[in-house]
Amino acid sequence: MVERITTYQKIAMLLIVFGFLFTVNAYAQLKLTATIEPSTCSYGDRVTYTATLSGKSSLPDINPPTFGSFDVISGPSSSTEIQMINGRVSRTKSISYVLKPRKTGRIIISPASAKDKRKVLKSNSVSLKVQKAAAPQTTSAKSNIKGVSKTKSGSLPDVFLVASADKDSVFLREMITVTYELYFKVNVSNYGFPSLPRATGFWQEEFKIPSRPPIRDATVRGVGYKVATIRKVGLFPTRKGKLTIEPLTAEVTVEVPRSSSRRRSVFDISRNRQEVKDITTQPLELVVKPLPAIGRPKNFQGDVGDFRVNVAYDNYEVSQHDAVNVTVKIDGTGYLKSIKPPKLKVPDGFETFDPTVTENITTSGQVMRGKKTFSYLIIPRRSGTFNLDAIEFSFFNTMKKKYKTVKSGAKRIVVNPAEDDAYIGGGGYSAEEVAILGSDIRFIKELQAPLTPIEHRAWESKWFIFVLLLTPGLFVIGLGVDVYVQRRRSDPALVRLRKAPEAMRRDLTQAAKLISQQQFKEAVSIASHGLAELTGATIREPAAGLTGVIIEKGLKGTGAEHELIAQVKHLLNQVDHIRFSGAEINQQSAEDMLDKFRETSELLEKLR
Repeated sequence: MVERITTYQKIAMLLIVFGFLFTVNAYAQLKLTATIEPSTCSYGDRVTYTATLSGKSSLPDINPPTFGSFDVISGPSSSTEIQMINGRVSRTKSISYVLKPRKTGRIIISPASAKDKRKVLKSNSVSLKVQKAAAPQTTSAKSNIKGVSKTKSGSLPDVFLVASADKDSVFLREMITVTYELYFKVNVSNYGFPSLPRATGFWQEEFKIPSRPPIRDATVRGVGYKVATIRKVGLFPTRKGKLTIEPLTAEVTVEVPRSSSRRRSVFDISRNRQEVKDITTQPLELVVKPLPAIGRPKNFQGDVGDFRVNVAYDNYEVSQHDAVNVTVKIDGTGYLKSIKPPKLKVPDGFETFDPTVTENITTSGQVMRGKKTFSYLIIPRRSGTFNLDAIEFSFFNTMKKKYKTVKSGAKRIVVNPAEDDAYIGGGGYSAEEVAILGSDIRFIKELQAPLTPIEHRAWESKWFIFVLLLTPGLFVIGLGVDVYVQRRRSDPALVRLRKAPEAMRRDLTQAAKLISQQQFKEAVSIASHGLAELTGATIREPAAGLTGVIIEKGLKGTGAEHELIAQVKHLLNQVDHIRFSGAEINQQSAEDMLDKFRETSELLEKLR
């Protein structure tokens, strides 16, 4: 006996399927990652472990792993960030611990976890290499701060910037990682780079640094400092000899005590004042060695690193004139952007097209890794069985200090004759075309009635002459209008200036919703991001590098009043202070700040 499924049972089954798909989709949006900085340390040093959970939905709590081989110095310290890009809101939650290893060697930290409904999400495991302490910590720190200008009393300043390279002697095109670390023992509310140094003689790749970089403790000459990595770049030298990595200058906003003799307003209850300091690193010297001539392969094109090659064909048996896709993937570590398309060797009678190139490159830790894909299209014009040669790729391995050649793709392909060979090399006719030539001719019909003369000719009319002369003028006007419109559309500054006010209004709307959800810090952070973007668009400066000096100079150039300039700087500095110091705000303060953001943005729009 066969049971029939009722309509209600069908609806229930559909709801279960849709609920399962929705749950899987929401879970797939979550990503949990773990990092440790630095990845190599000496015994007795401190490291920072960070677990970050990101996604578009509400974020669950992060469960840290067990730190059995570490002493927990401080933590957990948690933070939450909200970003809005093209109207989409993404959330990020992270927890950090300051750890001190109890032993030397390589220590593996198990994954962190987060439970989202019935699913358990796990992060990656991280490893730390702990070396034996060769010297006291203060001696090690001295080598990092060599060249830093001292104060009049002979001590180090309250805040300074140090640049360090992981190597001082490399081969041509070998990667050097330069790390810029900020040392400070006073409160730092903001930092930025007025301009970046020129990378003369290098290819340069920026590492991604968190907006709130992890902070660790360090002791320099018996004085405690906080240290944060604020920039990291990968450099690939393009010429041999002695090269210089130019200094980097940073603008740092610090809090210093107010002078007791300075008169303050009765409404100013803060005991500290903000001061902008310019700090600069020392230049770094580097020796670049040429690549050895002994053992250099003939097909070597200058690539340096450690790579693998994989060649794949979408079909090994095709018909004549059918296309075959050949995919060449080169992956590994090194500067993949400089890799040129490998030479594809095909038999005679095969037609080859230029490849399409895609890249997927990431920078993490101390290396640049990824893959570069070349997609070729070949069309066999002959039938038969053909042997395709392997594709060879040569590079110089800096770890082994020798050249290496990798091969892949030696295959046999069968080309079957086409049933209707449409390819005719000599430009003649096929048998079918010859057969229809006789029936393809149509004769002209003979005239039945006599032709009559035309009494009025159009080109003799005044209107015809007027329209004829008007047409070039209309063409010139239309061409000018098109050039003007295209120029406005192709000007990134004008496009950004048109879109910035609308984006600011969306940010204010989103911030108001977050205030109603009791998320006050996230609300003012989104409003601050919108105001920074609107200000940068108004003065035609990138929002990421805005400083007080740039804002004041740019807004003065637009004719803004002094009160508006001071209000913009005050609002951005106030939100930066809340974000860096971890200060709490209540609902009334958040609503007041949102009103000031709205008022300030309306005044900025009038400057356009």
